[in-house]
Amino acid sequence: MLDFGPDFDYAKEIADKWNKKLKSLRLTSLVISVLMILLGILCIAFPQQSLILLERLASVLIIVLGAYQIVDYFHPVVFVRRTGVLINGILNILMGLLLLFSPVAVTIMTFSFLFGVLMLVFGVGEIARAHQISCFTASGYGWVIVNGIFDILAATAFLIAPLLSAIFMNLILATYLTVGGLTLLIEAISMKNMNS
Repeated sequence: MLDFGPDFDYAKEIADKWNKKLKSLRLTSLVISVLMILLGILCIAFPQQSLILLERLASVLIIVLGAYQIVDYFHPVVFVRRTGVLINGILNILMGLLLLFSPVAVTIMTFSFLFGVLMLVFGVGEIARAHQISCFTASGYGWVIVNGIFDILAATAFLIAPLLSAIFMNLILATYLTVGGLTLLIEAISMKNMNS
């Protein structure tokens, strides 16, 4: 049990937790970013065939991401846990299951809308996380802000996409997966230990 008394070093506790988790977080981020980039390239290379296949693969990836976010929520010290991560994880799992078991025509419209809302929540969360990271004088949090802004822009595109064609939605998905994967890859490479 941690003693949160007046002499408790909050910065050291957060830095120690981060440093212990860094290797697994970096590896997970690298794997997810490479998968996102590959799926984005497949979307561009095979636009018609990829929409249904990628929707199914993205559904599974969203479920896995949601499970990871729920586990990740319980890892840090209580006073720095972000409720948005837990909510995002639950929404990811629900959205992934909904997309996985819905008919294709309904799924495409639902996917676009739900993914847009999810990206909006995730983008705002990333910008808030960047602010939190900056409070500990950690470097490299600029990529977290870039990723948050990109997520908000992608959210806007996904919310508009159901009004447009499926091919346009495929292009938005391909762009999101590729650019999002690249920014996540850069973020994973630039992760460093925190000094306490």
